[in-house]
Amino acid sequence: MTPTDPAGSPSENGASSENGAPDWPPAADRAVRAVLAIVLAFLTVAIMVVVPLLAIACGTCRDGVRTPGFPGVLTALTSYVVPAVGVVSVLGVCTARRSGVAMAVGGGALAGLAALILLAGRLPG
Repeated sequence: MTPTDPAGSPSENGASSENGAPDWPPAADRAVRAVLAIVLAFLTVAIMVVVPLLAIACGTCRDGVRTPGFPGVLTALTSYVVPAVGVVSVLGVCTARRSGVAMAVGGGALAGLAALILLAGRLPG
């Protein structure tokens, strides 16, 4: 395509792809992606901090905390798996064309991990 070709006219930032679409997403799309990424990051931190405490909480225990049935699984999920899924989800939201779908998949994965953490803390060993 030549610079005078109307189908290949450059975008406002001077860069365009072969079909004439800008290489960078518009500012509103970048803002939405940033908000979704921040929401996922806060959700990841909340799952890392709050869900393990809920998993070992005990209303009838003397000190209010029960011994988890599977402490190794609980620690591994909370310390390694949840942060890894959170980082991959945030990167997916930032780089995918359909950031809403990436947000839904990442949030669903984090919700599933929260359920696994609760099970690991509640089941007797």
